[in-house]
Amino acid sequence: MPFKPKSACTQPGCRALSDGGKCELHAKARKQELDRNRVRPASHAMYHTVRWKRLRAVVLDAQPYCTIGTACDPYNTGRRAPSTVADHILSIESRPDLAWDFDNLRGCCAGCHAQKTNAEDQGGFGHKEQ
Repeated sequence: MPFKPKSACTQPGCRALSDGGKCELHAKARKQELDRNRVRPASHAMYHTVRWKRLRAVVLDAQPYCTIGTACDPYNTGRRAPSTVADHILSIESRPDLAWDFDNLRGCCAGCHAQKTNAEDQGGFGHKEQ
């Protein structure tokens, strides 16, 4: 099967060839710029700690199937997806004192968690409307 010929980088003034879009150098620079400008809440750092990873594992072990069920079981058939996310029932932004509370956590699937988060943030996925 023939390969598509390389084309010029879309960055103005760059003559490097790429498989489409920006060359590796400019694509990497663009990604770094986006990462620098991304604003994340201070509470986001907790998700990278050993303490959180252990608590998450305990929650998912205690609740192996989704406890929300709006996205994974929209017709209430009783067939829930496996839990992959430890969800804060009351958000960390509203109740930071409950961030590590086991009773404020529940296991849910990624689809239900995304739907819940989207509804809470009014469609912004972490970017609440002002």
